[in-house]
Amino acid sequence: MEYIIYFDIAAIAVMMVLIIAFFLGRYLQTYQNDRLIRLFWMNLITAISDLIATITQDPSYPGNLLIQTVFHQVYFIAHPACLWLFYLYCNTFSKHERSQAVETRILLSVPFALTTLISLTNPLHEMLFTIDADYLYHRGPLTYVFYASAVFYTILCLNCIQFAKSGINKKLKYCTFAFLVMMITSVFVQYIFPELLIESFAAALVLLIIYITLERPGEFIETELGVMNSGGLRMVLESLYTMKEPFALIVIKFHGIRMIRETFGEEYLRDLYQQIMRFINQNYKKLYVFHYSQSTFAIVMTDYEEAEFMKIAIELEREFNGEWAVGESITHLTATVGYALCPKELRTIADVDDFINVLRLSVRGEDKTLLAPDQVDMDWIIRKRNIERIVKDAIGTDRFQVYYQPIIDAKTDRIISAEALVRLQSEELGDISPEEFIPIAEEQGNIIWIGEHVFRSVCRMISANNLYKKGVEYIEINLSTVQCLQSNLSERLMSIIKETQILPQYISLEITETARAVFNKTFSDNIDSLSKNGFSFAIDDYGSGNSNLNYLLHLPFNVLKIDKNILWDAFRESTAMIVLESTISLAHQLGLKIVAEGVEEARHVEKLKELSCDFFQGFYFSKPLPEKEFIKLLNEQSKKSKR
Repeated sequence: MEYIIYFDIAAIAVMMVLIIAFFLGRYLQTYQNDRLIRLFWMNLITAISDLIATITQDPSYPGNLLIQTVFHQVYFIAHPACLWLFYLYCNTFSKHERSQAVETRILLSVPFALTTLISLTNPLHEMLFTIDADYLYHRGPLTYVFYASAVFYTILCLNCIQFAKSGINKKLKYCTFAFLVMMITSVFVQYIFPELLIESFAAALVLLIIYITLERPGEFIETELGVMNSGGLRMVLESLYTMKEPFALIVIKFHGIRMIRETFGEEYLRDLYQQIMRFINQNYKKLYVFHYSQSTFAIVMTDYEEAEFMKIAIELEREFNGEWAVGESITHLTATVGYALCPKELRTIADVDDFINVLRLSVRGEDKTLLAPDQVDMDWIIRKRNIERIVKDAIGTDRFQVYYQPIIDAKTDRIISAEALVRLQSEELGDISPEEFIPIAEEQGNIIWIGEHVFRSVCRMISANNLYKKGVEYIEINLSTVQCLQSNLSERLMSIIKETQILPQYISLEITETARAVFNKTFSDNIDSLSKNGFSFAIDDYGSGNSNLNYLLHLPFNVLKIDKNILWDAFRESTAMIVLESTISLAHQLGLKIVAEGVEEARHVEKLKELSCDFFQGFYFSKPLPEKEFIKLLNEQSKKSKR
């Protein structure tokens, strides 16, 4: 019989590429990855042994009989091992393995142990295979034990997927079925046509699909930094906690990253991060780094001693609180380093998420820079979770209310406008500050609904109350950064304008001064389209970030709203007063109107009038009011003007 060996050659090539790609991707030693790489190696051994056993069927070389016999035995060990290892790989995705007793695991390994024993003892009984005097291979009756073992592990694999179906990825299901179908089909085809030798090749193809689809190396790697992202961290954590494998966690939160990016640019920040990654890779070989968010990195150690782990955490905290040179520029880094032993201190993935998020969102640069889980405020994350739930539940209800804070004309002391402010009320937590729920809504992706809810509410209020007849020229509405990046923003807002039958000129859209950090073509196109449709624009919280005159010059702003902290600081420090005076003067020279936020005292009003500020907003005149109270205030103003 003439065997077709090209399938085995192709299988060897595919497996070599997979193994090389696996290790080039910084192989992380988790049970899941260990089992996958062993499966790769075993299929490679299967293909090599099958190839050698086939090409040595040549009676002209005396030693070939021994070589052929040995490699047939290796094949009959390696091939069943592939299905056994695939079952173990599937089992890492199932919570069932964590509850399996040691005796059960041993029992489930018996079929593989039996096939291995049969293969090793074949020279004694020759009931698995024989090789005749012409070097021809013949199957024996014990071959069917191997088929039975394959059926057994196929059923176990299907059981693993069924057991884990509540939380399993559909792609895993499809890949598992594909592997089993391909293996069973190839075994059947090779049984009917033994010359084809397609079993190893079929397995290699499906393993390639598994690596690309399930492991998704490209999806989890940030190529510029050469580290895995937050999705990769999630995958690794699921594997570690499923297998109850202890590991050490280090979280590095860099402070002032926005300032670095705005001062030096994105390219500088990328170069800085690349330099930091080189430092870690050169000095700490056992660390696996994950880029969790813009300013936060997580590090996992699976092979560690507690003393060594603490030493590394302390060293990283020292290194990342100091000067770093990138090119000719020197940056003073400030970072907080959190450290924890898992699952000893952080028992679940949710605990890890909480720990990282507390460091990422609530810890400031002036706080302690080396923190264990018992040193962080976990109550903050509990409140955050509650707010997340409340925000989600409040979508589509009337718990989001729109308040209006009057804006006063400096010349007439009359209400000329108002800023629409969203408020969230909860029976459980009471009034929740926008400073808390707005960032959470942005993370959830709910900020677009909230923004449109506010916009529609304001438009309906303007339409129902004829505000322009009450002396109100326009209402200011905040646009979130997320809204500004929606390609259909202009169409959505114009649709609401037409629905409520008001003119766009009655709306001024506020854009925060810090939004320029995400300024791009979509952002610019939205502003341009809305401006052409008749909307006016105000830049909000001016001075809260690194103010950029270029931003003012290239966008159609009509009003500049000075951040309240500039006003307050001006009455405490002479230099801050110079900043306030210069800002108002510059804005007027650029043809912009000025709104001073945070006006709370008579001396504020006096000084701002002296500086020719155009409008005032603050508690000195009025706190934000519900719609009915705001309309009542406008009606009282109208009555006074008629007297």
